[in-house]
Amino acid sequence: MMGTVERSGIVTLVSQNTLFRAGLASLLTEMELGEIIQAASLNDLHNSGRLFNEDGQMILLIDASGQRANAVDLVVRGRSYFQKARIVIMTDDINIETMSLCFAAGLDGYLLEDISQQSLADSLRLVRLGEKVFPSRLASIIVDYSRQLIEPQICMERIRTHHLSDREAQVLRCLVNGDSNKLIARKLDITESTVKVHLKSILKKTEAGNRTQAAIWALKRSSDLQGWKTATPASLAAAQ
Repeated sequence: MMGTVERSGIVTLVSQNTLFRAGLASLLTEMELGEIIQAASLNDLHNSGRLFNEDGQMILLIDASGQRANAVDLVVRGRSYFQKARIVIMTDDINIETMSLCFAAGLDGYLLEDISQQSLADSLRLVRLGEKVFPSRLASIIVDYSRQLIEPQICMERIRTHHLSDREAQVLRCLVNGDSNKLIARKLDITESTVKVHLKSILKKTEAGNRTQAAIWALKRSSDLQGWKTATPASLAAAQ
């Protein structure tokens, strides 16, 4: 789409960093997305008195690097000042909680500063068309996050098939991590004597001679699950 300037569009770049603002403005000009306007802050832009079109063609591109704590406020103020603008934040990292709050506040796009020039141009055009845009890196983060939630459940199911109770399975996971009886009691909010009772049952059901053998038994039956691979023989032995 390069070669035809989108004259009806406006991209307003807001950044406190003068050099970053100037450099990005130069790139945006090359992208031929329309008129490029610069401002050091949302307040400066709002107080300039300039009237922007209200047909959704204005993109408000906000540099939020190093301002994670203020990101949601930036979106809220941007939306209150320019109700029909498409609001995009550029930042230096991904924080799922902050990003979720920003979209709930009316954000249209969340981009990372290391985005390529072509991807930035494509993203801004999609935003102008009413689409929501996210960093492509978010997909892998969601997969990792989901795995962290699901793997412990899978592990519990694997162990439960060997007739261990839920509590015994929890104690066994602690053994795999090399936890002492005292630490297990604190983690599970039970007494040390109760831990010992569970350990005795675990040893009987797994036909293990000691806690190390029981932990190794668990690892062998969950060898394909990374969540169980957190202990070494040395750490297991040290916890006895």
